[in-house]
Parts: sequence; C-alpha cells; structure tokens
Amino acid sequence: MSYPFPMGIRSGVWAACILSSACAGCDGFGESRSTASDLTQPTPGPEEALGWKYVSASKGGTVEVPDGAWLEVPPGALPHDERIVIRIPNPPSGAFRTYKLEPEGLTFAQPVTLHIPYSDHPSGREPVFTVYQGSEANPLSSSASEQTNWQPADVIARDEEANVLSVGLSHFSFLWGVNGIDNDAYLVLDLPWKYLHPGDVLVTLTTLQLSDGPDWRPGHVGVLSKVEGGKLTQSKMIEATPPSVRESPVSKINNLNTDGHLYLGARRPPGPPLSLTDRTQMIGFLKQQLGKPYSLVGSGLVDVDSWSCVGLAEGALDFVDRGVLSGWRQATTAAPRELFSSTRPVTSISERVEQPIDIPIYGVVVDPNSAIVLRSLRGHYQRTTLYSISLPDAGKPEGATLKGSAKEGYTFSWTPKLEQACDTTPGSPPCAPYAIPFELTAYPDGLLTAFFGGPVKITETLFVDVTGASRTFDISPVQPLGTHQTSVQIQLPDDAIVKRTVFRDEATLAAPSMTPFTDHVMTVKYDGVNPQDPSFVNLVLEIKNTSNKQVNEPPKKLRYFVDYVHDHWRNDE
Repeated sequence: MSYPFPMGIRSGVWAACILSSACAGCDGFGESRSTASDLTQPTPGPEEALGWKYVSASKGGTVEVPDGAWLEVPPGALPHDERIVIRIPNPPSGAFRTYKLEPEGLTFAQPVTLHIPYSDHPSGREPVFTVYQGSEANPLSSSASEQTNWQPADVIARDEEANVLSVGLSHFSFLWGVNGIDNDAYLVLDLPWKYLHPGDVLVTLTTLQLSDGPDWRPGHVGVLSKVEGGKLTQSKMIEATPPSVRESPVSKINNLNTDGHLYLGARRPPGPPLSLTDRTQMIGFLKQQLGKPYSLVGSGLVDVDSWSCVGLAEGALDFVDRGVLSGWRQATTAAPRELFSSTRPVTSISERVEQPIDIPIYGVVVDPNSAIVLRSLRGHYQRTTLYSISLPDAGKPEGATLKGSAKEGYTFSWTPKLEQACDTTPGSPPCAPYAIPFELTAYPDGLLTAFFGGPVKITETLFVDVTGASRTFDISPVQPLGTHQTSVQIQLPDDAIVKRTVFRDEATLAAPSMTPFTDHVMTVKYDGVNPQDPSFVNLVLEIKNTSNKQVNEPPKKLRYFVDYVHDHWRNDE
C-alpha cells in the first residue's frame, strides 16, 4: 500500500508531528474507521500506545494522550457521536512527537484542537516551529530528487509558560506535521570520497520548487555504492528518486549550485563499524532494487515494490540488522531528518605519512531571510554567511592549518610527517588517533536573534589515524674490506597493504647516505613483504668496507619505516 506521507518533512529535536491514519482498512499499525455505534476499546498495534474516548456530538469532550497531549472537541463539531482514537509510538521518542488520528476521513463542523506539549531548546530559549499538513489531495511540490505534498497548516496558539502548542484541525484525513528549524546550525566535514566506504549514507537538504532555499522539506538521502579512485566524479550512489530507484553520480548530491542540494555529509549507523560482509550485502540488496518505482513513503516493511529515499537506505541497513528506525516510524513518518538524527557522521579517517590531507569544512546555518510569521517560522538554510570555524591550537597537529571563510568555505590541510606516525610494531605503546576538534560559531542576526538568543556553538572532532611500523638500529664502521649484515623483520597488522618502505637518518629524518662512513657502501639486499607471510616485512642491510683502511667514526642510528594502509575490505571482522 502507499501512504500520503512526504519524504523529507521531519520534526526536529524540539518538534512534533501529527499524523492521520491513511488506511481504509486494518494496516497492522492501526484499525479501520469506527462507526457511530462503535463502543469497543481499540487495541494498540505493534510499538503503539494510544488514548481514546467515545465523544458526544452535542457535548463534545477531551481525548487524552499518554504523552501529555490532548484533543479538545467542542460541542457541535462532530456530525455524530464518535469514537476518537489517537495513536503514538510506544515509548514516545523523547522530544519528537507523532500522533495518528482516527477515524480517517472524519470532518468537523468547526475545528477541533490538538494541544501538544514540547520541550525548550537546551539553551533555555523557546523552540520555533513550522506546521504542515500532508494529503493526497494536495499538489506535489518537487525538488531535484524528491517530492512532497506537505502544505503549511494552522498553529492557532502557543502557551510559552506551559510549553504547549495548539493546532486547529478541520478533519482527520490529512497528515499534520509540526516541524522546527531543527538544529540552528550544522558543522559539515565534507570528507573526500577516498575516506568513505560503500554503504555510507549521504544526506542532503533540498530546495523545493518556488521555495526560498534548502531545508528538510523534503531533504534527500542516497547510499554510496562505489568509490572509484577516490574521485567525486567517478563515484556512485544508489537512490530512490522520481521516477525510480537508480544508480547515480554522487556529484549531484553535494552541488548546491546546479540542483538545489545542500550536502550535510556522510553518515553511518551507531555502534560497531559495518563489516565487509555487511557492506557487500547492503550493496547487493540495493542493486536488486534498481528500477523499482519511487514513492513518497515506502520501505520493505510498508511496500516492497516501491521505495522512498529513506525507506531504501533503511531497508539496506535492515537487511544486515543495522536499521536505525522503528517499524512504527517506517510506516508513518520516516524521513531524511529522522534518518540523519539516528545515524552518526563519518569522522574517522586513515592516512599515510607524507600524503596530503585536505578536507573541506563548512557551516550550514539558518538563513536570516527565513520568513517569520508570529508563532511559526518557515525557515531554510545557507552555508555562505553568519558563521566562523576555528581549530584550537591545543588540538592542532604540528604543520596543520585551517584556512578560509564562511563565503568561500574552510579547508583543513595537513601532511603528516614520518615522526607523526604511530608505530604499530609489536611492543610499541598503544596507538591513538589524532583527535582534531573544530568549532563552529554561528551568529544569527536580524529577526532570528530573538529566537536564537546569541551565538550558537557546535564542535565536531575529526579522528585521523596515521600509522606505520618502524625499527631503529645502530650501524658502525666495519673492518677493512669487511662486510656486516643486519636482518630486520617487522610484523604488520593482518589487513595492512604495504605502500613503501623507507630509510631515515634518525637524527635528521632525512634519507640516509648509502655511503654512511668513509669507504663504506650500504645496500639493501632484500626489502619487501615476506611472500610466505604477508604480515611480515623483511630487510637485510649490508654494510661493506671497500678499502684497506680502518675507519674511526661514531655509529649512526637509522630508522627503517614501513608505510602501509589498512585494507578494511580484506578482513570482514
């Protein structure tokens, strides 16, 4: 079956959402429409709690909901006595509220009012809301990738002392949403594609036709399916987008200038990393969905023959038992905002020594030109003004820089040196990645100042793993016409792929001379991975005195360094 729910509208951290039942019969998450003589007690569906009451048409009444909300029905609003049922997730998901109102299709002679409790912003200020209604009767609005049938709805009152929002309803046949501006700002680490893996979820805001700018209505997600050469132009994602599921270039998802997208970065499910087996199975599942129709809402739990963008991504995660959305959400309000808040940004990377790291970093903040209308704020985001990003000296690796501006965006640059690599040779101290904190400070101005109450600060930490294996040893002059050999064996992690091996003079970290002493020649007789055991690298160093002279020079200390990368695709656990 298909639900008239928009993909993209999603309550924020301090928001709520009111849903009508979209079923004409029993759908597993609710019951069929009641009749005037229906006095039976409704039964909660899976993952549901509910409030209900048989309301008199002449007297009206109040229907209380377990989460503290209540529906107020004035006398004369109902066409006849009616059993009213309000369903919510069980347990409610904290600050996000969802309500499913029954019977579907019920209309009122005068509006009824749903009163919704809400929480203040963590800063103590009042949250801001945008209210929408969704219906198959509404015209579709389109972005470059998604569609929505949500239209602005009517917030009739707001009690800031009691923290209650009141919404007027003329019927139960629509989906109603109360959506905040969500986060005031986002700090985006736009990791180069070489650091991402197939199975990562890519999230973006989108701009609807005739709208002012990008926001979560509808928003869009895709799943990275192929990383080719670490290049944006060659990498692919699988997405559900009108008219069907397809594999597309990932370049479309973070190019705001051409198709209205505002990229918020790559995401992964919380918990342990996805294994190679997980990611391989996810991509196999997604490829089997190619060509299936797009729908406003749809996942394997709701409609296996059509997919929304979120339903498709969640379906792939469900396939490997790593889903992040409940069945109740998937059948009702699953949207990009919800998937975003239920996943975690990719903030850990591995890089080799002497290889440049260049990561674009930018802020996404509420546009001060967003329209404010009394109790509601219909907001959108932008990424070119009203913020700054800093990197505290305490967390900055030697040689790293952060340069740029809000208008141009920022870039973190760092080329790790040999001495900055963590030595993974057995017996060495445990390795810890570099923890590099970035802080965004957003300064909303104009009319937004009254809502935001001052600067907004966000911190995101990038973890950079720079590893290698090394061995230091002393070499001394040998006797006239003599030869000395030194053997070195270094063990590597099982998933290591050797990129190079280098010698360094420990005193200068420069390449050592192959004539370290007078009349001496130094050669490497064997340098490479042990063919019998690739987890070991072997070296035989030979030093030869080519003359009849005794050389009296002090010993030198050399470092033999093995530069490698982790092949996480080789071992799936």
